Amino acid sequence: MRELITSKVVCSLIHPNRKQPRRHFDEAAMHDMTASMREHGLIQPILIRVVFDVPGKEYELIAGERRWRAFTAAFGADAAIPAIVLSVDDDVSAVLAAIENMQREQMGPAEEAEECERQLKKYGSREEVARHLCWPLSKIDRRLALMRCIPDVRVALNEKKIQLGHAELLAAAPADKQPKVLQAIILQKIPVSVVRQQLAQFSQKLEAAKFDKTECLQCPYNSSTQQSLFVETIAEGHCTHTECFQTKTTAMLESMKGELEESYQRVELLTSESALNVVKLIAEGGKNAVGSEQAKACRGCANFGCTISNLIGSVGNVEHDLCFDAACNLVKAAEWHKESAKPAAKVNPDPKTSDTQPDAKSATTTKASTAHTGKSHVSKPRTVTVNKRVVEYRLKKWREMTAIAMTKDPLQARRVLVALSLSSLGREINSERFRKSYGRITGDTNISSTFSDALDAVTENETHIERLIVTATATCAFNVQEQDLYALMHLFNVKVSDYWALNAEFLALMTKTEIEAVADEIGLKVLLEKDWLKLASSKKDDMIAALLKVENFPYNEALPSLMDWTLLARPQSRRTSNNTTKPAAAIPAQPTPAIVATPAEPSNQPSLELPGLAMTETAPAAPEESDFTLLEPDADMPFLPDMLEPAGFSSGDSAEIARLLDSTDVDQLVALTDFA
Repeated sequence: MRELITSKVVCSLIHPNRKQPRRHFDEAAMHDMTASMREHGLIQPILIRVVFDVPGKEYELIAGERRWRAFTAAFGADAAIPAIVLSVDDDVSAVLAAIENMQREQMGPAEEAEECERQLKKYGSREEVARHLCWPLSKIDRRLALMRCIPDVRVALNEKKIQLGHAELLAAAPADKQPKVLQAIILQKIPVSVVRQQLAQFSQKLEAAKFDKTECLQCPYNSSTQQSLFVETIAEGHCTHTECFQTKTTAMLESMKGELEESYQRVELLTSESALNVVKLIAEGGKNAVGSEQAKACRGCANFGCTISNLIGSVGNVEHDLCFDAACNLVKAAEWHKESAKPAAKVNPDPKTSDTQPDAKSATTTKASTAHTGKSHVSKPRTVTVNKRVVEYRLKKWREMTAIAMTKDPLQARRVLVALSLSSLGREINSERFRKSYGRITGDTNISSTFSDALDAVTENETHIERLIVTATATCAFNVQEQDLYALMHLFNVKVSDYWALNAEFLALMTKTEIEAVADEIGLKVLLEKDWLKLASSKKDDMIAALLKVENFPYNEALPSLMDWTLLARPQSRRTSNNTTKPAAAIPAQPTPAIVATPAEPSNQPSLELPGLAMTETAPAAPEESDFTLLEPDADMPFLPDMLEPAGFSSGDSAEIARLLDSTDVDQLVALTDFA
């Protein structure tokens, strides 16, 4: 560094230091210095350097801005001020300016903080800053920590409107909270002690946090970290950034919620604003006990679940096995207590003397339900609110099954066609599906949508007419209303077990608790008793895989009540008329368990509430006969009587169709049959 000494430099040719670390010049002190200049002149020369990038200026101050300002104020801008001219670059100039200010009138803490930050950006490390400023690292850290104060706080500190203690406490508060607190401190002259108390009041104890606190160890909003930097802090072990604390807590709770939703149908966060109608599900031993059989069924209900607390003092606590429909629980509890007061019903162990014969599924269910008690009992019908995903799945499968069943009975299918026409439901024939079927049956895939062209096409394909009639009618199963679908399923005696067996797709729609309820109902749980606890704690996919590979289990016979359409179908009442009618051909009656309807409470849960899925271990009464009857043909009917006669398939592929219809894979059947 080469020094040039000059006697005097005109004040107006000097430009202030563009990297001046001092931001505040005390007015009273400057007034006193100006008066001293008039009286005694400048004793210590200022420090400047030559510059070429400032228009109208030849020099830039390095150090001595207070002296230059006071000299100019005392003698005018055209006066010449004693100065030392140095040949240095920008970096050296900035360091010299900082050191000169520190050695003369001490800079304020906020100014020192700002200078530290500038030096840190330049040198990249705290150690280098400390070396250049000749400060210990502890002071560097304290001043850098002070930079968490917003600019208004630092200005107020420079102007001595607040104390350093105020600034240290404000540095521990989030930036968005500082303006309001600063204003209150200045206007109301709030002492440091009161600010400290209020900050402590709104802080959060880190020991109460349930989230991972690894990041909190070195966090500037951790009061333990603050104590190593500032004089004024609150007690250690507190978080002063409540929004960050709550954000981490919420993320933790949402993660817990996601994990629990694999097991429970309903998982709710419990807050001070929560208004949940919830009760603990109890099988036996309390006023709200519903009985063991009902409790098993309730575990498969869409209103069964748990809560996660977000309340102070209990954050993260989980309350398991809850019913979110307290009104329904109250009714079921009352029914069970009433039933429990009655004498136990006798059960005849000899099937030969029984009035009814249980099917394979009922036998499996009974065996499973009595395995633990060693005795059988009569269980009451029970109702649940069904998972919406399951509701959509089974309705889709039921429609497919019904369409397949309709193709197996051409006579009944034509009856359906007549009934559709009589009830103005002919529009329910699915034209889009049938057009695809028509192309596969006839080989004619280029059909106009106009009636006249379609009529000509049908005339040309007369050999396929009977098959086309049945197929077209069968497509209505995909469109009719749900109750009408049940009427079709009743008419065609659709047995779900003929087409469907327990599978991964079905189970994947459920929570682990719902899966457990199904496994318990059909007897899988009792067979896996030794391994059930381990299986229940495994991942859902592993749980499903294990349930579907139990050796010698009759999957085709074990029908969950969730898939039994007869539990939802309303009894069919016969049409009364003065006209003489001829009963329809006898249709095998399908047992229909009793149905209990439960009024549904409004809920935010995305589930569809349906009448109860009842399951009884005794054979109920047979349903009434179907509404559908075949009227006596009228001699004057304007259409061909042949249309009412049974007809088989004429395409020569009867063997293939028979093979498909014997299949239990609905998806395969739908893909390969005419109406797919």
